[in-house]
Parts: sequence; structure tokens; C-alpha cells
Amino acid sequence: MARKLYSQRQPWTPAQEALLGTMSDQVLAQRLGRLRAAVAKRRRKLRLPPCNYLRLPWNQAQEALLGTMPDDALAQRLGCSVRAVLRRRQERGIPIFNPQRHRWNRAEDELLGTMPDRQLARRLHTTVGSVAARRHLLNLPIFQPKQHHWRPSDDKLLSERPDAQIAMLLGVTAGAVRHRRRRLGLGRPFQP
Repeated sequence: MARKLYSQRQPWTPAQEALLGTMSDQVLAQRLGRLRAAVAKRRRKLRLPPCNYLRLPWNQAQEALLGTMPDDALAQRLGCSVRAVLRRRQERGIPIFNPQRHRWNRAEDELLGTMPDRQLARRLHTTVGSVAARRHLLNLPIFQPKQHHWRPSDDKLLSERPDAQIAMLLGVTAGAVRHRRRRLGLGRPFQP
């Protein structure tokens, strides 16, 4: 419910004057039910500087709220300007509040790269892009269940056995064997 605005002739109480300069003129005006211009005029008359939340120290509880709600809602809650909240959030590298954005926890981070991004996205009820972006942010490789790390002994088989047999021995596809052969610059497959 809107507060009744004071008339311009309503005297200022000492308690109200003590609040001048401790928060933005707009926020104080809303709290006191006065016009912002009236608050600013009274503050200037008393030679008080405007509150500058850009320079005030932030405590841990206030910083923990950054990015958890829209900047304008947080500014109103903290009694500071939207610009102050925006600047502090950007200084800390905290993304803007987005209710549809997935908030990652440690257990979910540990699942990254253990299954295809599409499968993990379905499991976490988020987008494939969100999963891929988080994986990239944490420098985790894409899930590759059949990736084979070739050893010198595996490479030696390329000249001793047919591709199909090597594939079966190493648990890889014949295409992976052909790819390895081409990568090493080896000629035709072994012919018995």
C-alpha cells in the first residue's frame, strides 16, 4: 500500500534528518513517504553529501545476494542504487540474475564429462548448451567412452595383424584402426 506523502510544509524530525545521506535519496523518499526532490533539497540544505554506495564497503551477506535476484530488487532491499549493485556484481564477475539459468553444485560438476552432454542435460533438466558451457569453463574434456590411448605396443600391431583383428583385440572400431594407420602415415593394412 502506498504511503501518504508528507506535504511540503511537514517538518523534518531529527530521526528523519539522521537518515539523510545514509541511503539514496530515492530509497529514503520511499521510506519516509516524501518526494525524492524534497529529500535531496533537505540533504543539500544541511550540507550533507549524497550516499555513494559505490564506495561503501560491502559485507559478505550483501555480496552473497548478488546475482540471486534482479539488480533493482536487490538495490531496493539494500537501500542503495541499482547502479551500485550492477557495478559490484560486475566487479565480482557474477552473472546477471536469470531464473531459468542452471545453478551448478559440486555434485553436478563432478558429472561433467562422464556422459554425453545431451544425456547430462536431460538428467539435470537444463540445456545442452548450458552443460557444454560449464564443461568448457572448468576445462573438462568432452565425454568419449571409446577413446583409445594408443601405446607403442598397439602401434606395432598395425604392421603385424589385419585391422579387424586389431580392432577386436583393442576394443575399438575398425575405423579407429584405419584412422590411426593414416595418422601414422602407414600404408596398406597387413595382409596375411
